[in-house]
Amino acid sequence: MNNGYFRFFVEDTGIGIQPDMYNLIFQPFYQLDMGATRTFGGNGLGLTIASRIVEKMGSSIVVDSKPGNGSIFYFDLVPEKVDGFDKAGSSSLKSDLFLKSKYNMIVAGENEMNYIIVKELIKREFGDKMKIMSAHSANHAIELCHETGNVDFVLLDLKLKDAYGDGVARQLKTICPNAVVIGQTGRAASCDKTELLQNGCDDVLPEPISTDETISLIYKHIRKETRIARDASKGNV
Repeated sequence: MNNGYFRFFVEDTGIGIQPDMYNLIFQPFYQLDMGATRTFGGNGLGLTIASRIVEKMGSSIVVDSKPGNGSIFYFDLVPEKVDGFDKAGSSSLKSDLFLKSKYNMIVAGENEMNYIIVKELIKREFGDKMKIMSAHSANHAIELCHETGNVDFVLLDLKLKDAYGDGVARQLKTICPNAVVIGQTGRAASCDKTELLQNGCDDVLPEPISTDETISLIYKHIRKETRIARDASKGNV
């Protein structure tokens, strides 16, 4: 830790990178070695995924490289505690906040990159307390609910062709009554939040996904479930 922040870095002794290529290497599927007889493997997504995850944590990856002398990639994170968790990655879990030892979450959407990012964000915050499953459509999410039988959260991309306005959230909750269904929709989308809630969604999460908004919504519903259960045990409901 240095001056209130943590620095994470990776250093290699590879071929190095020209300064004018720094921005290009973070683009999907881009590689410095793009020739027909490539020396190095991979599909060119590693840096793209890493950079987007780091951006969601409020930082950015910096490159320091000299051609022929290798490269250093680093980013800084400032610790910030929210709801008993250290946002720099060190968990100080408040065990009394959770009713369960493990929660099940389905992330339903066609964008594989979004799933990877959401999974990393959730795992970083909740660790092994949250099992995350991927669904490529709303119907696939319904199938997973049937198979799992106990789903706590469904992050449902409302841009899916079989997801918007047709009561999918209600279907999910019919199978798993305690599931919290959070609909994802673009910030500029002309959707009526009231209509979405009437169609079975418990909450709405604007896109692009914000780390703080996503985590806050999950905590909000975990707290609500815990409060209801405790009130019931005391005979208050």
